Amino acid sequence: MKKSIDARMLPCPKPVVLTKQAIDEGDFTLLEILVDNIAAKENVLRMLTRYGYTDVEVDETEYGFLLLVGDRELVIIDEEKKNEKIVLFTSRYLGEGDAALGTMLMKGFIYTLTELESPPASLIFMNSSIYLTLEGSDTLEDLLRLESNGVEIQVCGTCLDFYREKENLKVGIISNMYSITERLMNGEVLNIS
Repeated sequence: MKKSIDARMLPCPKPVVLTKQAIDEGDFTLLEILVDNIAAKENVLRMLTRYGYTDVEVDETEYGFLLLVGDRELVIIDEEKKNEKIVLFTSRYLGEGDAALGTMLMKGFIYTLTELESPPASLIFMNSSIYLTLEGSDTLEDLLRLESNGVEIQVCGTCLDFYREKENLKVGIISNMYSITERLMNGEVLNIS
């Protein structure tokens, strides 16, 4: 049986949520997902990959992107990531008070992460902390080093859109609230703000 999802014009994380609901329900031989922007396409593809759907056909249409997923048994491939350390950043500054001091403390904190014997598994950037991942950031070199050493870096796509900075992202992947929430619920979270 064919199942279709029209996720155009839906805010994050609705395209991912609708896709997951369809997968949880099963009962399809072909799942069609229509999205109207690259971020939604990438977010849905990442979620499908995490659930073992690696053979996804993607067609660009006049309406957006059509993702075609064949029927297969659900396989969660990232179980080993449960209970890993995750750092959630919600501000570009560390602590409250003077912005210059907060900037210096944040730079020092991120640098220190690169020197740890066991760095966190994931770094998640939301709200104004997305500025730490952009071109020209004082922390960019250290974040790129962490990413090259296997640290997952997720950057809130809604936040990038809100601040109109998506084109300036230089490290990490554009993520969505569903993926971020799922990651936070499966790990030991340190909130940095």
